[in-house]
Amino acid sequence: MRKKAKKKILNKELPVKNKDADLRKQIVKVLSQITRIPINEMCDDVLIREEVGIDSLRSIEVISWVEKQLGITVCEREISDVKKVGEFINYLLAELNRNEKNK
Repeated sequence: MRKKAKKKILNKELPVKNKDADLRKQIVKVLSQITRIPINEMCDDVLIREEVGIDSLRSIEVISWVEKQLGITVCEREISDVKKVGEFINYLLAELNRNEKNK
């Protein structure tokens, strides 16, 4: 009986992980398009301002895309401390998950 219960729990978790992975790829693709940096160079530990070159104008472009495509509101004050691509992506995923729980 316990094995079946674990399988059910695992099956319910898998789509969330896949969804997060798909969203991560989508966000990286957009960052790549906006900055013209190849996707394979857009790693989590890359510095978003210094290495990727997202300045205030590009950040507005990224935030606009995120808000339109993902349906979340990005608090510019909260992301002002974000230093790396992975931190930005994790922030967006957390906001998406928070919005889904509130629905």
